[in-house]
Amino acid sequence: MTSSFLANLSAATRFVDAATAVCDEARRLGIHQCAVWLHGTRPVTLTVDNFPEITEDHRRYSVSQHNWDHNPIFVALRERLEPIGAETLDPRTFLPLAREPIYPFVAPVIGPDGWFATILFGDVLPFTPALERELAMAATHLSRRPTTFLKASRTVQP
Repeated sequence: MTSSFLANLSAATRFVDAATAVCDEARRLGIHQCAVWLHGTRPVTLTVDNFPEITEDHRRYSVSQHNWDHNPIFVALRERLEPIGAETLDPRTFLPLAREPIYPFVAPVIGPDGWFATILFGDVLPFTPALERELAMAATHLSRRPTTFLKASRTVQP
């Protein structure tokens, strides 16, 4: 992680700012896509992403109960709360709308009160173990101040 990423994350007082810092760092690392979902123990309340071709309808769907209940990412994380990748989420079918296979790496963000956010990194190339460790560290850094972010999310309505 770069010192600018850590500084931006430390200065963030809103989840949007912290999530933007995560997506910016992912882009710096050469990763094609990043999404950060704030959710607590309920469906997603806020989505921050850098997906260039996603529609607003799809973003609205990301905060729906149906997405929370059926998205293979959330289903897998509810079964086992740990980072997941292409061994769990098949790149050929993971994003059916994608023009080419997208290799996922998903990191749950866990604070003192439990799982409160999820980061999805997606790329057209498989992630190396070293890069997966780097991305897992981004989730660890994001987990440092969940109370601030969760209090803010209670005012956000989908």
